[in-house]
Amino acid sequence: MQIATDFVGDYFVAYDNLNKVYYNAAQQQYQSFLEDSLDIEALPGVQQLFRRATRPLADYTNALAEVNLEALHGVGLIHFYLDQRDSATAYYTQLLALTDSSFFKNLRYAPNLETLLGIRASRILDVRVLEGRNGELPVVVEYYYDPGQYSDLRLDLAPLDDKGAVPRGFTIAGAVARPGQGVDTLVLRKPLRLDADLRTDSLRVRLITPRTRTAVAQLVIAHTQTWAAQPNKLRLPTGRNIDNKKNTIQLPDVYSLNIQLVDANTKERINNNDARVAYTLGNDNESRAAIALRNGDFRIESTEKTPSGALLP
Repeated sequence: MQIATDFVGDYFVAYDNLNKVYYNAAQQQYQSFLEDSLDIEALPGVQQLFRRATRPLADYTNALAEVNLEALHGVGLIHFYLDQRDSATAYYTQLLALTDSSFFKNLRYAPNLETLLGIRASRILDVRVLEGRNGELPVVVEYYYDPGQYSDLRLDLAPLDDKGAVPRGFTIAGAVARPGQGVDTLVLRKPLRLDADLRTDSLRVRLITPRTRTAVAQLVIAHTQTWAAQPNKLRLPTGRNIDNKKNTIQLPDVYSLNIQLVDANTKERINNNDARVAYTLGNDNESRAAIALRNGDFRIESTEKTPSGALLP
């Protein structure tokens, strides 16, 4: 068994080295073409060398190593110089798909397919997670949006569980993407009702078309986050009838809070758009959330029922 393992390991190393030999030979000839010491008629042969280096290791994972990706780029470059723009564009798109749109972001040389084709595909450039607190997690997203490809795009951000799904109760954070290169901070908030602590394992950032919600670009990063459950506390509201002899309290089944949202300067109602607001009650330091309606009002109702005669602590 040890002999077989050693043989397989040696095979992988030899295969990887062979890919690098093909790539280096192709790269040298391609460089000669750029320096005008190799005629264009030789490019199909150079492309064949690049193709030989595009094959991943035979380890049944189909995982592409860096040399394989660079070789794919080389094949696309040759297509461009042979005036086969559609094929070059296809390789450009393939490289973006294989690397979560990061291949050309990390390149440090030119010309490359992106500069030659004169395009920059809409994509996610970078994601940075900031420190979260009070059930909120801010995430900074850097992106590039080409309006020539899509007339309208939105950013969205969602947490994913260990199965790659958005847990129930989470609202996907979003923002309108601006043309060109932009940076936005999106904030994830834990569900309003969370009976037990919830763990998410990654974050998904997408550029999507608003109408069809088609993902134009997507990036998933590993990030473990524990969303703490809401403590279940019984508080004494003021102005209620309390029977001290029985040490009981009568609470209504439904209570409501009516508030008008007004401008601090003009004292007039704010009626432009619906908005998410946070508020606290009395001496309660716990922040609560609600939706302020565009007519300037909002109504908060709780249907949590406390049985009559509940014992006080």
